[in-house]
Amino acid sequence: MELHFGGKKLAVGKDRIRTSDGAPAGTIELHGSKGSVYVLDEQDYVLFRAFCERRPKRWSVLDDREELVGTLRMQPGLLRRRVFEYNTYANGVYRIEGIRGERGYRVEGPDTSFFLARRRHWWKMNAYTLDVPETGAVTPHEWAAVAMGIEVLRERSLIWADLISGVLN
Repeated sequence: MELHFGGKKLAVGKDRIRTSDGAPAGTIELHGSKGSVYVLDEQDYVLFRAFCERRPKRWSVLDDREELVGTLRMQPGLLRRRVFEYNTYANGVYRIEGIRGERGYRVEGPDTSFFLARRRHWWKMNAYTLDVPETGAVTPHEWAAVAMGIEVLRERSLIWADLISGVLN
């Protein structure tokens, strides 16, 4: 299933999730002040809720029953700030690596391998194209919640990296 989502300028409000033919496939509801994201289906029923935890710094994904289904962490080190790990607990660990020269991330896990494409516009935040099999252990809508977490963790690490480099120079 191919999904297109993201692209809002502000980290608040709703943004439609669409399939490759333009049909609605749900909504992403952004709560910038709380640092959380809700992934909704076509009837605005909550499928996933995700939020950033400060200690330890991770992005937690909960299902519609508010049960933890996975956590996203960035691999430590300033030079490796584009490598993430998504632990689904029940279905294994996925490695998510940013590809230099490409605009997106390669995802490899126990049951799948795919590319999460990212487009950036100067007037918007990242817009994503996600093409994953519908039969995988992690649903496409869960991957949408994970993709939003990649952006949150990456942006927060860039702020700290800039501060550290300013102090060291």
